[in-house]
Amino acid sequence: MTTPDYADQNVFAKILRDELPCHKIYEDDNTLAFMDVMPRGDDHVLVGPQGRFAQPTFSTSPPPT
Repeated sequence: MTTPDYADQNVFAKILRDELPCHKIYEDDNTLAFMDVMPRGDDHVLVGPQGRFAQPTFSTSPPPT
């Protein structure tokens, strides 16, 4: 079984590239935290890596060095 390539047109990738708006809570070179548009509860925040740490979870490429 092969792992599919990372879909760089997904909503999270577009947010990281500033192609879609978000309400940012925190941002630095490695991390972005923003409010969820469909929250499961009050103050539901999504936190993810960005920059060189934003290696896709299901990528076929090796992690950055």
